[in-house]
Amino acid sequence: MSSAPSYAPPPSGRSWGAGRIIVLVLGVITALVAFGLLVGGCVTLWADQTQREEGFLTTNTETFRTDGYALASERLDIDAETPSWVLSESFIGDVRVQVESPSGEVFAGIGPADEVDAYLDGVAYAVVTDIDYGPFDADYRESPGGAPDGPPGSETFWTATATGSGEQTLTWEPERGDWSLVVMNADASEGVEADISVGAEAEFLGWLAAALLIAGLVVLAIAGLLIFLAVRPGGPAAAPPGAMAAGPGAQTGVVPAAAPLDQAVEMGDYPVALRGDLDPGLGRWLWLVKWLLLIPHVIVLAFLWIAFFVMTVFAFFAILFTGRYPRGIFDFNVGVIRWTWRAWFYGYWANGTDR
Repeated sequence: MSSAPSYAPPPSGRSWGAGRIIVLVLGVITALVAFGLLVGGCVTLWADQTQREEGFLTTNTETFRTDGYALASERLDIDAETPSWVLSESFIGDVRVQVESPSGEVFAGIGPADEVDAYLDGVAYAVVTDIDYGPFDADYRESPGGAPDGPPGSETFWTATATGSGEQTLTWEPERGDWSLVVMNADASEGVEADISVGAEAEFLGWLAAALLIAGLVVLAIAGLLIFLAVRPGGPAAAPPGAMAAGPGAQTGVVPAAAPLDQAVEMGDYPVALRGDLDPGLGRWLWLVKWLLLIPHVIVLAFLWIAFFVMTVFAFFAILFTGRYPRGIFDFNVGVIRWTWRAWFYGYWANGTDR
């Protein structure tokens, strides 16, 4: 029985200096930015393609109620500096409000905020100040008062209205100014309860999704280039200690035969022997604080594993088209795995030492 010769991979020829580490960190950060852009683009595309109802991107229908005479929104301020293209059909498009009251005819109207305030002056009503859809919850600001002077449908200041029994649909084309949405019983009686949903055509979502996806791909390519520059192999390096100085072995990384093991390995067994020795003078309480010592490693490895994923994607295509695993990417990925295993071995996988 004899031990087989051991093999060492040829060195990459470049040391990990500060410059390479900085380039790698920049590449990983850039990859994170690219990931965020791509996720944002996918979510936006999903919303644009699946969350529309009759062309409108619409909220869930939820029930709003007050004991007063009206439900009102907070002011929607579209100031004079808002570009006209933002209000165009190709960007925001029309706004749609769907309202239904279980108790009778309902009125919904959008009008200038000052006119709405004047109409509701001295009237008991509620302003919806905050809405949470998961799960649904609405906050109101109640204003005390009495009944309005007349039914809302008799007023002439409304820009868009809808009134009647059953589901009513109000469609409004946004324009500059301060606006308020009001929902009331059509006869201006107290106790308003209505199922309401609000939507907009939001034609810009498709363009936004495309822009985010294209930007994400461009930034991802930049990240890949930075990471590749950091991990690419350099020129030939000196053979590691113990390697043969001349002959074919110097090129292949063959090193002399390993020293015999304490116990010979039977031929046919997997040629790995593991030996563990208890370190003298181990800290009795060190295992309680190892999690704290591992935090810096976990933080750095989180970034390195992102780089590992990106470089593995590049390596996949390199192997697919060239049949070769790029040496620099291989060395980097092996280094990340080695570091991970070593950190976990030191930690709670084995509670070993870091040697």
